[in-house]
Amino acid sequence: MDAPLDVPPKMQKMASFRAMLQKSKSDPPLVTDLDPTPMSEALSQPHSLFERLESPCTTDRFDRDFMRQDIKRRRRLQEEALKESGKEQLPQLSNPEQMGEDMTLHRSMRVTLTAVPTASLSWLRFLPYALRMPGLKGDDLDPVARAEAMEICQQHVSHLMTDPEKACRWLCRIASLLTWYEMEGPLNLKRKQVPNEATSQTLEAEQKDWDESYRSLWVLLRQGSVPTFCIEAERFSILVFGDNSGSWTQGSEPVKPSRSEPLALLWPSTREIRALLHENHAHFDVPGGSDGGAGACLGSGATEQTLAELRELHRDGEKATTLGLRDLEDTSSPALLFKGSWRVHVLMDVLRQYFLGQPNPSAPPSPTRLPRLLSPKPFVNARAKTAEVVKLSTDPATELRGSFFPQQLQYFLTLLRVSYPKFRCELGAGRGKESSQGPQGRGGLNAFTLLKQHRIESVSCDRV
Repeated sequence: MDAPLDVPPKMQKMASFRAMLQKSKSDPPLVTDLDPTPMSEALSQPHSLFERLESPCTTDRFDRDFMRQDIKRRRRLQEEALKESGKEQLPQLSNPEQMGEDMTLHRSMRVTLTAVPTASLSWLRFLPYALRMPGLKGDDLDPVARAEAMEICQQHVSHLMTDPEKACRWLCRIASLLTWYEMEGPLNLKRKQVPNEATSQTLEAEQKDWDESYRSLWVLLRQGSVPTFCIEAERFSILVFGDNSGSWTQGSEPVKPSRSEPLALLWPSTREIRALLHENHAHFDVPGGSDGGAGACLGSGATEQTLAELRELHRDGEKATTLGLRDLEDTSSPALLFKGSWRVHVLMDVLRQYFLGQPNPSAPPSPTRLPRLLSPKPFVNARAKTAEVVKLSTDPATELRGSFFPQQLQYFLTLLRVSYPKFRCELGAGRGKESSQGPQGRGGLNAFTLLKQHRIESVSCDRV
């Protein structure tokens, strides 16, 4: 019997491959129906298909740069559609009384009398100064001022002269609403390099007068003589509301300040100011309903213990800023709400010490100039200011420039509606930062009202 041949493994594989090849040629061809469903699904989702084509395994016949641009364009369109779908709806104001929801201190307003295109309010510049006195009525005018008021009414609002007494009272009220009282802040003696002793005495006297005006505002508001006032500092402003200062809606609850329960708003706030208020137990609320505690005043990632240790090092002469304090800053600038007489009183006291440069280890540097004080009613050392009337030559609108508190603006437009049935009023923001409230953080000046991140830009009147 012959011994079996010892075939190498490589030869065995080649023989097996030849046998499979011969078998495939002898077998009948298979007919396969392709299912178009997977291809249609891939074409219906071009975004995922383009991502696959962008992979390194994609064939070179596709232009990868073009595909990347198309992917970016589609993603941008998706992001814009997502933002549009989640866009916040504008608040709806149903009556003129809700103008108090906007607590902005307006600096200008442009009034256009749409019923009579050729008419304007330029005659407001001729109002006698005697009409601008606070609390003045038509019966209290002297004969000369009364004659001037009657002449203005006869020339410009003759349709009101059916009752001259009412027309005169209407004009007096209009003039008083265009008047406010102001105390300009002097240079801060703590930050100013005084060249000589005479200048030092002058600055010291001005600073003393400012201090008296600052303290008188809070006393007069508690007595009910001042409805509201504003403190305009270099980096923020404070609005304090008392009796007859309007009302607004916070959440679903109506809010009406009074002399016994005043309210104060500070905006925009910084991390240093919030830390200063927190250390001096000046409690506040931030948008969202949370109470101002350590979490409300500290930056993201910072703790009270960390900042306390950094302040201790700063008092000992160490450079605490090199330890990462700047990295802990919170870039948001929310509005701060102070409710009740005690909280507002503590706020006023802490800010007075801060403005005047009183020793406080944790306080930021005091401003180079003391804040400007404003109120619609007179206070100590204040000067009366009246709105500047500008008649634009190329526009039928009349522009009024000044300082208009929310309640003043509402009363002015209500009285204007008595004489002019149809007009439009465009409002200008008080501070440059208020004109773009959105980028300023999670709360503008109206963060606690129905307007949230918005403000009233124009008011239209069409009386039937």
